[in-house]
Amino acid sequence: MTLRIIAEGTAAATGDEFFRSLARCAAQALGARYAFVAETLSEMESRSLAFWDGSDFGGGFTYRFRTPCQRVAAGHICVTSSGLPAKFPEDLWLQQIGAESYIGVPMRNAQGRTLGHLAMLHQEPMEPSQEDIAVLQIFAARGCAELERKRAHEKLSKAHEDLRRLNLETAALLDVNRAIGHHLDRDVLFGALADCLQKVVPTDRFGIVLPAKVNQLQGYVLTKRDVLSESLQSKVFRSDTSITA
Repeated sequence: MTLRIIAEGTAAATGDEFFRSLARCAAQALGARYAFVAETLSEMESRSLAFWDGSDFGGGFTYRFRTPCQRVAAGHICVTSSGLPAKFPEDLWLQQIGAESYIGVPMRNAQGRTLGHLAMLHQEPMEPSQEDIAVLQIFAARGCAELERKRAHEKLSKAHEDLRRLNLETAALLDVNRAIGHHLDRDVLFGALADCLQKVVPTDRFGIVLPAKVNQLQGYVLTKRDVLSESLQSKVFRSDTSITA
């Protein structure tokens, strides 16, 4: 029964939807009120990927290990059938939700590294069978594989974004070089430079400040309208004042 409930509930899901389905189905299969899937951030901290509160999905949270999850995050299966708050008196959250029992299963990858864990809590005692624990281990491994896939996807997306950014910056530098070669008048040149840089740093205003005389700065506050104008005028400021558009 445990295997069927979790398998049917998570079969078609991926990503964040998979973690939500895993938390909900694990709680329902074990008859637990609460369940969550967490990602290990460090030896002393984890972050929830999904949290089922018995009727709906709760908000995400990050927590440090003064909890029953500490040994699970270290790679151990942990079961507390009853008396949970007395064993972890520093964890006030357990008291707030009225948790009496706990089941935690680590999410280990093929190399044996624990990347997170699956945990269930209930307001009454729980006595999971060996079969229940074995099924939870199977789906914890599936959760670990999904977490690795999620991390790989995020890393690839970041690499694509970095490459896109690099291409924009390279194109902007080429445009700057062309602008310097074509515009000799300072005001017109600065307008052209602002136009080039707006492709990399999108903004309605862009400032260029140069030293003028002693204790004076010559500032060019550019807008999209100014960029298209060849009559850009500069402003002179004292060096000890702030410059605003």
